[in-house]
Amino acid sequence: MNTQQDNGVFLEHGGYDSSYQAVNILNLMLAYMNIGDSPSLKNKLYTAVQKGVEWELSKIKSDGEVSVEGNTRTGKKQEKLFGKYKEVNYAEVALALYYWGGISGDVQSIIKADRVVAYLEKKYM
Repeated sequence: MNTQQDNGVFLEHGGYDSSYQAVNILNLMLAYMNIGDSPSLKNKLYTAVQKGVEWELSKIKSDGEVSVEGNTRTGKKQEKLFGKYKEVNYAEVALALYYWGGISGDVQSIIKADRVVAYLEKKYM
């Protein structure tokens, strides 16, 4: 949470990354769901996730594609893993949005998650 900017971005290599943003959101939601009896920390986690999701939602196009414009780590051949360039992890993006929709009741997150999944199916199946 210490690397989160006012606009909700979690810094990645001095900038932002729409794929790694989802990873950060998922990790914070797991902490939120398992933190136990600490209302103050739960509130901080909830707020951080909410801001992070708002930014992530802004990166999802109407057809469900996740924008890589400006990404510092994925989608533009910046980093390799096992000899392959890292791409957006669509499953993590969708999962983060589905979890947030379940935790917060935010219907828009679920709608966007459905679009991400539909884009992924169309692209790879």
